Amino acid sequence: SPLWSCLSNPVFQTMLAYGFNRSYLASYFCSAAFALASGWYFPRFWGITGTAMSVMLTDLVLLLAIFFIFSLRHKEYKLLA
Repeated sequence: SPLWSCLSNPVFQTMLAYGFNRSYLASYFCSAAFALASGWYFPRFWGITGTAMSVMLTDLVLLLAIFFIFSLRHKEYKLLA
């Protein structure tokens, strides 16, 4: 989970510096919806292990949503060369 959080920081900073507020909001909305769903589902069946899985998967979904939305909406900027 810390690795995924560290990977998403450069993209967050780029989005904020260039004023890509809508892309930033869309990525957080996707991860918030996933967090609500997984926070309800996983702990219900797996207890504390499900809670940990929910947190790690939410961080992963946030990272993937950021890269996906950024690459779709802002093709002129390259994240990975």
